[in-house]
This record gives sequence, C-alpha cells and structure tokens, in this order.
Amino acid sequence: MKKTALGFTLIELLVSVSIGLILVLGGLAAYKGMGSKQIVKQEGNTFKTNLKSFQQKAMSGEKPVGCISLQNYTVAWVNPNSYSVQAVCLTNSGDETTLTLDEEVVFDADFGEIEFLTLKTWIDNAPFVIILGSESYEYEVNIEQSGLISGQML
Repeated sequence: MKKTALGFTLIELLVSVSIGLILVLGGLAAYKGMGSKQIVKQEGNTFKTNLKSFQQKAMSGEKPVGCISLQNYTVAWVNPNSYSVQAVCLTNSGDETTLTLDEEVVFDADFGEIEFLTLKTWIDNAPFVIILGSESYEYEVNIEQSGLISGQML
C-alpha cells in the first residue's frame, strides 16, 4: 500500500508566505500614504477655518480688549511652517498670535498679508495659498476678493 502525503511541500509554503508578505507590505505602504494625505487635508481645512473665523470677527467688528477702533484683522506669513494673526486698531494693535502647521506640511510660498477689513466682506490682498505635504500632496486655499474662502485637495 502506497502512502499519500498529507502536507505541503516546502516550496508551496514559501510561495504562499511570499505572496502574503507582498500583500501585507503593499497594504501598509498604502495606509502610510493615506496618513500623509489626511494630515495635509486636515491642516488645509484648519487654515481655511481659521481664515473664516478671522473674517467673521472683522465683519462683526469684534475687537480685543483695549482696542478702541478696529481697522482690520491681518493674517501674515511668518515662515514656511507658520502664520500670524493680529487685530489692527486705530490707537494700538492687539497681541499678535502665531499659529504653526504640522511639522509634515509647509506653505508653498510667502502669501504676504491678508487683510479682513472691519464691517466689510471683501478682502484686500486676496491670494491663493497652497499647503504642501510629503509625497507631493497639496491643498489649495482660494481667497477671493469678494470674501469667499474655499479649499480643496489638488
């Protein structure tokens, strides 16, 4: 009577393990790339939301303590990784606050200053701002002179 083999050969096991390992590594690489994309998207959305908040403060005339006559809110580029906001008053300006992006993302270029004028919807110096992340992910924040602020992944 002839014995039949009930197991797998070494070659079959090595091929199966290799295919499984390739699939797992591909999934991990895709997951890591998705994390970078989400960081860029989150930072872009945060920047856009902050701009809308400063715009709303200017439109409503909300002024900091000690400010007699609010002129505008100014958002300014500080360096590739941060920006500042300041309430500009007639007599004295409010404290300047610097906000920093996540360490994995930077501004594409110096966007100068964005001025949200008091009690007005339109914006002086209305640029578009691109936030760059690792692996070539980009988020564009478009600021129109009419006051519309929008953003999207590129």
